[in-house]
Amino acid sequence: MSDSINRREFLKRITSIGLSAAVFSGLSVEELSRFLGISPAFAATSSAVYMAKGGTIEERLKRVLAPLGGISQFVKKGSRVQLKPNAGWARSPEQAATTNPELVYSLTKACYGAKARKVEVYEHPCDNYMFAFKESQVQAAVESAGGRMYPANGRNLYKKIDVPKGVSLKSADVLKPVLDADCFINVPIAKVHAGAKFTFGLKNNMGIILNRGEWHMKNLQQCIADFSSRVRPSLTIIDATRILLTNGPKGPGEVKQLDTLIAGLDPVACDAVVCTLFGASPDDYPCLPMAAKLGVGQYNLNKIRVHNV
Repeated sequence: MSDSINRREFLKRITSIGLSAAVFSGLSVEELSRFLGISPAFAATSSAVYMAKGGTIEERLKRVLAPLGGISQFVKKGSRVQLKPNAGWARSPEQAATTNPELVYSLTKACYGAKARKVEVYEHPCDNYMFAFKESQVQAAVESAGGRMYPANGRNLYKKIDVPKGVSLKSADVLKPVLDADCFINVPIAKVHAGAKFTFGLKNNMGIILNRGEWHMKNLQQCIADFSSRVRPSLTIIDATRILLTNGPKGPGEVKQLDTLIAGLDPVACDAVVCTLFGASPDDYPCLPMAAKLGVGQYNLNKIRVHNV
């Protein structure tokens, strides 16, 4: 198989073998290259990250998706899509504790434009869900675009799965709608976090598990990394329209306006790049090297190609 295939063909192959499905055990670059029959150097392009600055949120979304083949590369006709924004706090969008509702609206509309059958959001908020969904404006955004949003607070909504590569985390109760989805898109906001230091893509997945307290009682950073080896989004889109610099994860705190979106296939690489927006190194965020060690993705900035689009 030639190494000269273009990015579109590479993404088609990823889709055809199910790497854009919602859940799978993470493949290392070497495993990925062997599976596809291409060189490790070319397989490493899956760790490319796309960054859009300026313009409207809808424009930025289109710009980060275009080099990935557009939303239709991930959302197929008739598919069931699960979005995972951060809507866990009763905070306004201007306070930068929750994902920007304009992004959620634009992404929901884009999914339906790609002929998705159903677009849903399940959120397990820390604040009362009625207040969190209303104040964050995320529920209104999802539903005005034709989707539905639900509180993920019923035990019957979860299914226990094993985490074979887990070091500290051996199993987890995960939202069944996410496990059953044809496409799972993680849409976190970028902010600091008192317990985990930061919360970007990998940390945002804690919103799809039942027992978050267990992770805090164990090694939180290792649990975040462990879980990422078992449940991986089809696509990560990180909202840095505004970022929260202090008093995270809830705030209120110092907010910085960046008007930026970051997207990519590799959730570790996306998080690593977002660290730089906070003046930090990926090495300062322990779950990233831990996840890289498990083969989830690339955290070394020297090996991540960042494309400004």
